[in-house]
Amino acid sequence: MVTMEKKAKSFEDTFVQVCEQISWIQEFEFRHGSYSDITLKELRAVVVIAEIEQPTARRIADCLNLSPGTLTITADRLVRKGYVDRARDAKDRRIVHIFLTDRGRELYKKYRTLQKQAYKKLVAGMSAEQVSVLQRGFENLFAHYDAEQQKSKPE
Repeated sequence: MVTMEKKAKSFEDTFVQVCEQISWIQEFEFRHGSYSDITLKELRAVVVIAEIEQPTARRIADCLNLSPGTLTITADRLVRKGYVDRARDAKDRRIVHIFLTDRGRELYKKYRTLQKQAYKKLVAGMSAEQVSVLQRGFENLFAHYDAEQQKSKPE
């Protein structure tokens, strides 16, 4: 009979494998197609730009936990590659708006499609209760990391 400890260890091993594979899968999907020039760091920036309202350099840097200088380097690369563009605010020239180009929106759409496909594969054959338990586990994990992130932010 399988003990709870063995089940937990087995789940832990599976979780570790999933975490390790996610980056590899994403990189593989984007390295072998029309987005072969994008890095995972740049992809994260594209996702944030697509998902936040009024994406300014400051807000994007905060969401990615990057310094403004590091974000500038990432934004420069994304502009050069045709994924984003930027413009200074008409009322306050210190504010830089960063927005997706058509190519950036296409990349974001492909990224979300891949995520939806992965989700469907993950929950295929699971009951609503099993999905709910999995969701609770993810929510616990995110709450922990969110709390850690908040603690590490300078005041």
